[in-house]
Amino acid sequence: MIAIKFVEKFYAEKHRGFHTMKHVINVLSRLPHPSFELYYATLFHDTYYVPGNDDNEEKSCEIFKNWMKSNSIDINVDKVCRIIMATKNPFQTFSNPDERALVEADMSIFLGSHKELIEYENQISYEFKEFLDYKKFRIKFLQKVMNFYGPNSKQWENCQFIIDYIRAR
Repeated sequence: MIAIKFVEKFYAEKHRGFHTMKHVINVLSRLPHPSFELYYATLFHDTYYVPGNDDNEEKSCEIFKNWMKSNSIDINVDKVCRIIMATKNPFQTFSNPDERALVEADMSIFLGSHKELIEYENQISYEFKEFLDYKKFRIKFLQKVMNFYGPNSKQWENCQFIIDYIRAR
């Protein structure tokens, strides 16, 4: 409970649209029996989030490490950070089951309904509202998702739906 109270302030920052506590709860709901480390990695994985920054995951790890200094929990801090760092490059195969579980749960939005995908896209575009070339940047990311999952996947189909939605706006 202490950790949840601590992370809530990060997920409530005004620049966030998608990367909120709702996202964390959704990710946690997709982890039926998370290990202790996976649970904490999920709570802290987006505590630091600035759209377009290359070091969000590293800074989220630092937030977790700093929080741990004042909380005596028997947990493998390095393992938690390795799990958080897995979200930096989700387009790979993970041999570690906790890393794979977090990335799959984090990317599960691409399995959503069209209504959920539109809501997601609107939330992400809010976060990136300062980016001048948002459409190009976003479509490039969605194409990476498509290439990773392949043309016969629900993720491919849903990313194409989002791309069509972006282009129509």
